[in-house]
Amino acid sequence: MDALIVSLSSKHVGCYVDGVCVNNLSYADDIAPLSASVCGLERLLRVCEEYALSHGLKYNVAKSQFMAFEAGCNRPSNVSPVILNGSPLERVDLFKYLGHIDTTDLRHNADIERKRERCRYICQGKYDSSQVRAMFQGREDNAVQSVLHVALHV
Repeated sequence: MDALIVSLSSKHVGCYVDGVCVNNLSYADDIAPLSASVCGLERLLRVCEEYALSHGLKYNVAKSQFMAFEAGCNRPSNVSPVILNGSPLERVDLFKYLGHIDTTDLRHNADIERKRERCRYICQGKYDSSQVRAMFQGREDNAVQSVLHVALHV
């Protein structure tokens, strides 16, 4: 997989953040190509297909999807089909990658709500507030603090 990541990165097609091209999120055998355009995404998918072919691999198109993010208040409506291994990919408005829910508006509301519900479920009669706080001791990120605040009704 390292060779695939290097090959994708060498294309300089993707999303630029502070002048750095980011065109894939990868963990083990999970890969999420990123591009600012469908044309760029298709270029990245061709690289993935070539890699798979040369290594005797095949992508599961049924488990593959694509998302077109909103730009401000504009939701792209006329997006060309995205093809992988000759089959069109399903377009989604929400997807879960490595346990995090991403949505087209790039907000984290759905993910925070899921975590809040999970915390609420865990807390229902099983733990008192001091035990829950102890579970998250040392965690400073805002999402965890928001979940604790709501779940514990602090």
